[in-house]
Amino acid sequence: MLVLYIEDDPSAVRMVTKMLRPRGYTVCSAGDARQGLRMAMQERPDLILMDYNLPGVNGLDAVMMLRGSTQLKNIPVVMVTAHATEQEAQYFLQAGCDDFLAKPVTSQRLVSTIEKHIKGCRSV
Repeated sequence: MLVLYIEDDPSAVRMVTKMLRPRGYTVCSAGDARQGLRMAMQERPDLILMDYNLPGVNGLDAVMMLRGSTQLKNIPVVMVTAHATEQEAQYFLQAGCDDFLAKPVTSQRLVSTIEKHIKGCRSV
């Protein structure tokens, strides 16, 4: 299973990669939304983890771009953000995210959220 993590903080990418690789996931990453959208077109990941606070185009605008693409609109997107109030979570879901995770992310919560959204994902 391929997970694309669009995140500008290299330490966050390393942490998520460290959590997912032992469970059989392949993680690729992009440091900004535009690069992430290009990678999504090339790699066709099973799921996208999206940071909200990205340089240039923010994560929510990137989700709207994904949802507007016929090739990418069905890829599950999980917003990963420090913005974790119930009101913000509802806003992310209404804008097209499939789910959200509050930072810092635990390994158990990350894996269970991914499994919930990837069709045919094996139980870990």
